[in-house]
Amino acid sequence: DSTDADAILPEDMPVEIRLEKGKSNIQIIRELFRGLEDQYVRKSDQVEKEYNGVIGFFVNNINSSDSIVYGIINGINQMVFRDAIGSALVIFLGVILTVLIWMFLKNLLVLGGCRFFMENHRYYSTDLRRIFFPFRVKHVGNQAVVMLLKTVYTVLWSLTIVGGLIKSYSYMMVPYILAENPAADRKQVFLLSRKMMNGSKWRAFVLEMSFLPLFIANALTLGLVDIFWLNPYSTAVFAELYFALRKKAIEEKMDGWELLCDYYLDPSETDHTLVAQSYVVNPFENGISGRIYYRLYTEEDGSRKLYESLPEGMVAVGQGADYQDRLFHMPVYFGGFLQVDVVRKYSLLSYFMFFFAFSMIGWIWEVSLHLFSDGRFVNRGMLFGPWLPIYGTGGVLALFLFHRLVKRPMTVFAASFVMSGILEYVTAAVLWKTMKLKWWDYTGNFMNLHGRICLEGLLVFAIGCMVILYFVGPYLDELFLRIPKKIRIAVAAVLVCLFLVDLIYSVQNPNTGEGVTSSIQAVLTWQRM
Repeated sequence: DSTDADAILPEDMPVEIRLEKGKSNIQIIRELFRGLEDQYVRKSDQVEKEYNGVIGFFVNNINSSDSIVYGIINGINQMVFRDAIGSALVIFLGVILTVLIWMFLKNLLVLGGCRFFMENHRYYSTDLRRIFFPFRVKHVGNQAVVMLLKTVYTVLWSLTIVGGLIKSYSYMMVPYILAENPAADRKQVFLLSRKMMNGSKWRAFVLEMSFLPLFIANALTLGLVDIFWLNPYSTAVFAELYFALRKKAIEEKMDGWELLCDYYLDPSETDHTLVAQSYVVNPFENGISGRIYYRLYTEEDGSRKLYESLPEGMVAVGQGADYQDRLFHMPVYFGGFLQVDVVRKYSLLSYFMFFFAFSMIGWIWEVSLHLFSDGRFVNRGMLFGPWLPIYGTGGVLALFLFHRLVKRPMTVFAASFVMSGILEYVTAAVLWKTMKLKWWDYTGNFMNLHGRICLEGLLVFAIGCMVILYFVGPYLDELFLRIPKKIRIAVAAVLVCLFLVDLIYSVQNPNTGEGVTSSIQAVLTWQRM
């Protein structure tokens, strides 16, 4: 009876499993197993949250708050005190890798953003791919070290409370100086930034406070405003401040002003031997829409004349103009990088290659996240091969549906957001309907829909689609086109055959092992009952 059942249950059994008297044996058994199932899922979630908490702490503290030391200490703690050398080593290596990514990717992209808006100051048709400019010149290590020191100095000064606030403005021009002169001596960079900001800190503070409504809107939208408006807008505004302070530094010959040696960033319009103002889209009464014209100063009387072609040796600024690599004061490499056209049509063969490339990249991404979170290699997804078809399908759909919209990035983002949501939701629904299994579950995530999609995931996928459309897709296509067509066809045919074999087998025997969301285990347990 129920009394005997109560007697045999452990005293620490959760309340949800304690059985009420007066129930039949079959009810008792069902509730017992349901309670054990719930307990198992809770324990699995606790373990998962622990690992997610560790890697989340690494990411948040290293990437967001720049607390590298704590992440490393925590990795050592995993090795010494948890007696899990293998897993801890992988986690520790993950921290080191995160630090390197932060130093050599994130920080250099910050410099690239500064460079983009600095060039856009006078060259209104600056290509977005100029954000990769810091990677295309020498002294990448110097740029990374200076940006690291900026963070370290700011953190150390923050220990004095007031000093941190003051120094954050003193070092405000460091990224812009470094974007102009990547080879600049680190001591001179900080010295020049302090000199430039002397007497301007309060104005910079007031300028930054003008962004207060955007800061509030960013908090209310959980960071969306920062991604799409606040970050680029503030970088552009402070770039204009940089040019005002730069002009003053050159005129007054401040200590280190020689570092400001990129003349063509802000050439003078009155320099009639070098600079021409360019215009686009019917700038004059008899102009032709879409055609570029050049207005030049004449040396004799200072008047301006209109030309349809740019005289040799001159530099164009304004509409339709962009900063040329040849103008920079040191060698710039990978010149063909900006010559790849993102507005292009892809062949059917390329789409097949894209599908497998994106599927494998997605698999590597998912496996790596799990590897560096708990130190174990696990397969991800329904199939057994190294591919996740949902990534391949999403990437191919983005290229096929949106390649004509690349000149409207906001439209591309919105369309990618919707497309990703439909694809992920439908895929999850079909898998559940046909197999009664879940390979992902967003239950508990902010703004999720039936646990199949959530806001955070769709934002990541939408950004991924933009990366594919503007960078990965065009450059991968260029790489594919360098391979003889017969070889591409053979490779695609082999991959299709392997994929079909894997798919046919997995439909009957899907991957439900470790690495699949814990909700699957709960479903399998219930099915066995």
